[in-house]
Amino acid sequence: MNFIEDNLKKESKRVLLTFILCYIVALIFPLLYYIDYDMDDILFFSILFFVMGCYSLFGFIYILKYQVSISQETITIKTLFKKIEIHVSDIETYTYKRYNGSSILYAFKFIVAKKKKTLITRYKDELLEFLNQNQIAKSSN
Repeated sequence: MNFIEDNLKKESKRVLLTFILCYIVALIFPLLYYIDYDMDDILFFSILFFVMGCYSLFGFIYILKYQVSISQETITIKTLFKKIEIHVSDIETYTYKRYNGSSILYAFKFIVAKKKKTLITRYKDELLEFLNQNQIAKSSN
């Protein structure tokens, strides 16, 4: 039975809107050529917005595939490219902070065998309770 199930589908909407906006702007810029603008600038900005759109499309797909599931024995993090399993007994210490100033997400960093593993979740209180139940110490950093 899983203690916590989390994904970032709610957070993917902002990235999707960025993707759509960048592609629309990249398509509109070549049309400005007919209104007597410099072709070099239009080409530069079209390529810039196309690349930004590709990057935000990648971010959107990555966020959709991100999943965290926490059971009594393991913490599983699935991303677009890999699956990380952390056994709760292997966690030495942890730290956490808000992902960024305006986000509801928290970034937990676990120290496992001298390596840092990062978990991003919105369930801070539940995860702290789970870590305290398993007697995992919080790092002083």
